[in-house]
Amino acid sequence: MNDRVLLDANVLISLALGTWLGGTIYRIFRLAALVRIEIIVAAESLIEFRSSIARKPVLRRRFPPVLVESFIAEVDACAEVLVRLPAPAPPRCRDPRDDYLIEEALLHHTDAIVTGDDDLLVLLEQFGALPILPPGRFLEQWDREAGGSLPTG
Repeated sequence: MNDRVLLDANVLISLALGTWLGGTIYRIFRLAALVRIEIIVAAESLIEFRSSIARKPVLRRRFPPVLVESFIAEVDACAEVLVRLPAPAPPRCRDPRDDYLIEEALLHHTDAIVTGDDDLLVLLEQFGALPILPPGRFLEQWDREAGGSLPTG
């Protein structure tokens, strides 16, 4: 199941916060480390990651610029980072700032988008061939289809 998984910026922020250390998002990265899935990250998601941290004081205090760049380097080392789209993505989402994720996923033949963004999660019906799942549901589905071999630690 889901060999190529596109992660949204909010998933990266949760991972960076350590909120999910040992939990759901950590396990997705563990699957990638075990070469069971390939993590894909759009360049726009990294830009959104940086701007979210710069814009929100609580995140800015936790992540000085050197830590932000260190985290991005770690993501770059274990994920395929897609170059920016050459043109604006066609409108597909109720939040136009999320259109690029759908376009990247379709353009690069990803098997799923993993996100916590409700503006993307509501599109599941429109893009039935492209699962758009929250992290926990992605892992449940992967575990079910992989026969219960999901790594936990």
